[in-house]
Amino acid sequence: MWLGPAIFFGAAVAPALFGVLRNAGVAHATGEIVLLADARQQFDSQVARALERNFADPGVGAVSGELVLRSNGHGGEEVSLGLYWRYEKAIRRAQSRWSSSIGYTGAVSAVRRSLFEPLPTDTLVDDLVTPLRIISKRYRVVFEPEARAYDEVSPTPGREFHRKVRTLAGVLQTCINVPKLIGPLPARIWWQLLSHKLLTRLLVPYLLLLAFVANAFLPGSFYRATLLTQALLYALGLTGLMIAGRSRRRRVLAIPATFLWLNAAAVVAAFRYVTGKRLDLWRVAGPDAPQAAVLHHATYDRSPRR
Repeated sequence: MWLGPAIFFGAAVAPALFGVLRNAGVAHATGEIVLLADARQQFDSQVARALERNFADPGVGAVSGELVLRSNGHGGEEVSLGLYWRYEKAIRRAQSRWSSSIGYTGAVSAVRRSLFEPLPTDTLVDDLVTPLRIISKRYRVVFEPEARAYDEVSPTPGREFHRKVRTLAGVLQTCINVPKLIGPLPARIWWQLLSHKLLTRLLVPYLLLLAFVANAFLPGSFYRATLLTQALLYALGLTGLMIAGRSRRRRVLAIPATFLWLNAAAVVAAFRYVTGKRLDLWRVAGPDAPQAAVLHHATYDRSPRR
């Protein structure tokens, strides 16, 4: 078995350049299966085998591996982001068992080369657009938990936030441009896309605000209690955000802070996308930021190595 030639490119890459390099990388691949990965993460030794075996099913067009967040000693932030990521993986696993996952993990995934189509160079989230395109061709995208890549939560303030803003802006871009970017989708996939990505990612902050304001005008002790509960959780979250970077936050502060952080990213993402603000693919956000190598494309061939 063979992992073939790779193409690497560095940080601070604008979406247009990223799109050109991504399309060129896949165009130069020669294997039946293309393995896609971020250079930042580390692979488990069995990743290629775990991904490849799913393609024995001719109805499978792409396979997503599992990104595992490892401990780096940052306490509550690790726990809260880890909880969020476990929740996300549980959704993908359920979607895969029911029918098809609507996305894959860009850090560790594989696609049939014959199904990959060059994407517009300004595509922000190719790991959502490409799987949806494959689904539109009547193939499935499955989740493979034994294909693991390992990463750590960045200790640099702002870097994870910037990544999440770019990702959520890409989700909005995809939802708005489904007919243009992807084409017709089955009704069940539309439901997964709208419920998983739009309702629980992009619309939540506005629904939370509406719920808080409405709660303030509802009479009765029950609604007063729920209003106080909301106010307490937001206060804990704001406190956690204000002390970020100055000390380790305990779970009681880190979890509500991460909840606010994720919803703030959704608001910023929508604003930046709607107003046409530039959304670089990756941006160096601190002194410990990597100097190069963001994405790695490689081919995987099932034939014996010569």
